[in-house]
Amino acid sequence: MSFKNLFLIAFLFIIVFYSINVPVKAVENDSVHSYDKFLTSSLINVYQEYISPINYTTCPMNPSCSQYAKQCFQQMNPIIAVLKTTDRLLRCSNDLEHYKTVNINGAVRYNDLPIKSNNTYRNAKIQIARIDFNSDYKQNDNKTVDGKTETEIIKSANEKLLFDFAKELELNHEYDKAIIEYKRLLSYYPNSKYRSRALISIFSINFLTRNYMAVITWGNKIINSNDIKIVNEVDLKYYMAVAFINLENFKMAREKLFDIIPDIQDTDYRSKVNIIIGTTYVYEEQWAKAIDYFDLVNNNSIYYKTANHFKELANNGKGISYKSPKLAAFLGVIPGMGYLYDGYKKTALSSLIVNGLLYMGASKAFENDNDALGILLAAFNFGFYAGNIYGSYETARNANEDIKEKYMSKFNIVLNKINY
Repeated sequence: MSFKNLFLIAFLFIIVFYSINVPVKAVENDSVHSYDKFLTSSLINVYQEYISPINYTTCPMNPSCSQYAKQCFQQMNPIIAVLKTTDRLLRCSNDLEHYKTVNINGAVRYNDLPIKSNNTYRNAKIQIARIDFNSDYKQNDNKTVDGKTETEIIKSANEKLLFDFAKELELNHEYDKAIIEYKRLLSYYPNSKYRSRALISIFSINFLTRNYMAVITWGNKIINSNDIKIVNEVDLKYYMAVAFINLENFKMAREKLFDIIPDIQDTDYRSKVNIIIGTTYVYEEQWAKAIDYFDLVNNNSIYYKTANHFKELANNGKGISYKSPKLAAFLGVIPGMGYLYDGYKKTALSSLIVNGLLYMGASKAFENDNDALGILLAAFNFGFYAGNIYGSYETARNANEDIKEKYMSKFNIVLNKINY
C-alpha cells in the first residue's frame, strides 16, 4: 500500500475520531450532539459557501439537502443523521408530487423537514372564529351607585376604565397587552362586576390565538375556583374539549364532553357534541365507536345530515389501505425496491443507480489494489445502502400519515363549516 493511501486512511480516521470525541460544550443553535460542531460548521458550511454556488443549481427541497443534513447532525445521533441524509439525497428532486409545496422567498419549494412537526396550533382540526358563551353572565352588571361612598364610586369608575381599555386592546388584536390588563383588573378588583367578562375574555383570546395549553390551564383554574359560579360551565368545558382535540388528546376531550352532555337541554347543541365525540374516535380510527355516536344525533337536529355524512365516511374508513413500513424495509434489501413499493418510482431508480455505481466503483478499486479508494467508496456505498433501507421504512410511514391526513381532512372541512 502506498504512502498516499496510508495518509488518506489516517486522515479519515482522524476526522471520525475528532468528530465523535469533540468535548461537549454549551448548546448553541439547538445543537444537542457534541460532534455536530465539526461536521456541520466545517464540512457542510464549506460546501454551502464554496462548492454549492459554483454549479449554479438550486435544491428544489425545503430545507436544501445541505441544510437538511446540518439539522440532522445537530439534532440526532450520528447513525440516524447519516441514514436520513443519504435517504434525502436519494429522494432529492424525485417524485415531487408526494411533497407539499411552500413559498420560500418567492420561489416554490417542496417541503421535507428532517423532523416532522407535531404543531397542531397551525393545523387545528377544529377552527373557531369566535367564542360565544350561551348563557348570560351570572353576575349583576347593573349595580347602581345609590348609597355608595365616594371611594366606592371612584373604584367602580376605575374598574370600568380598566375593563374598557382591555377590551379596546382586544378589539385591536393586541392580545398580549389585553390579557395583561384583564389580569390586572382581576388582581386589583377581585370582586369586580366585570370579573366574569374578564375571565371569559382571557379564555377566549387564548383560544382564538390557538394557545390551547393556556386555554386548558385557564379553564381548569376557573373550574377549580369559585369563579365557576359566575361563568357557563357547559360552554367552558365544551371549548376546553375542542382545545384538547386540537392538541390530539382525544381521551381528555371526551371526558370534558361526557361531563356536559347530561346538562345540555338544547337538541342541536347535544347533537353537535355527539358529532364531536364521534369525530374523536374517527381520529383514533375507532370507526365502530364513531358510528355509534353519529347515530345518537337527533333526526330533527340541524346537524342530522352532517351526522349521516360522517357515518358514511366512517364506514368507508374501515377500508383504508396502508403501506407496511416493515415490508418496505425488507424490500429495501434490494436497492430501490422499498421505495418502489412506497410509490416513489424515481427515487427507486435513483437508489438503484447510486448504490450500483458505488458498489461497482468500490469493487473495481479493490481489484486494482487501490484499497484507500475502495474503502472510501465502500463506506459511501454502505451509507447509501443503509439509507435506502431506512428511507424505505420512513417513506412508508410518511405515506401512511399522508393517506390518513387526507382522509381525516374530509371530516375537518365539514366540522369547520359548522358554526362553532
